Amino acid sequence: MVTSTPASPEGSEANGPPRRYERLSSVAEQAAAIDTLIDLAKLSIRVFDVDLSRMGWNEAARTDKLTKFLRGAPGARLEIIVHDTDWIERSCPRLLNLFRSYSHAMTIRKTGQDARAAMDPLLIVDGIHFLHRFNIAQPRAALSINDPDAAVPLVLTGDLNARPEDRAIRVLVRKLGLVDAFAAANPGAPGFTVRQAPRESRPTAQRRVDYVLARPAKGGSLRVAASWIVMRTPDRGPDLRMLWPSDHYGVLAELRY
Repeated sequence: MVTSTPASPEGSEANGPPRRYERLSSVAEQAAAIDTLIDLAKLSIRVFDVDLSRMGWNEAARTDKLTKFLRGAPGARLEIIVHDTDWIERSCPRLLNLFRSYSHAMTIRKTGQDARAAMDPLLIVDGIHFLHRFNIAQPRAALSINDPDAAVPLVLTGDLNARPEDRAIRVLVRKLGLVDAFAAANPGAPGFTVRQAPRESRPTAQRRVDYVLARPAKGGSLRVAASWIVMRTPDRGPDLRMLWPSDHYGVLAELRY
């Protein structure tokens, strides 16, 4: 069984700022929140935005804070992902100079075509603090400090040894808010994953016990774009007899946050 939630930096919850969550309703509040989160950063700052043209990313004070962060630890990393780099190239000389000086610790990347629909800027610091603007066209946002469970999405995968109707799965889906990716993408489909007889030429699975379960970060969204049952085609073994990859089929899911 695998989960996606990373461990927080050592001692962060015990020695860091008090846990806090609040809704913001203005651009000024969000710009101030970005500076607050940069001041808290120890290891990583991850930024997603449409083009960084808002929120003061070319201000001298912001550049000074980012410089202090990158100098603060050998492993410090600043990762920026945007839909469009034109504004950075044309109107953000301070950030570009910072990139030239710290290219070993800083990346600026452009999103692929599949991600262009995302319009909710996000800043995640050290995997435990975040600022999430719900939509670029609106000033509303959520600020969370010192809450690793809220800062990142959760993905739980594996052989859970339980069918969808069993209590264990119902608790995960109904009480913990996890989405069953295969069921969401394929309503009514059986999606059997177990148990395949290894030497049979035909499929023998009759139960579904393997899952991709997911939940967005607090204040975020999740869409299951697709999900498939995989590894359900046999091949010939060294003795030329039919052989399956496993007695379980696999589950593949495309999740968009």
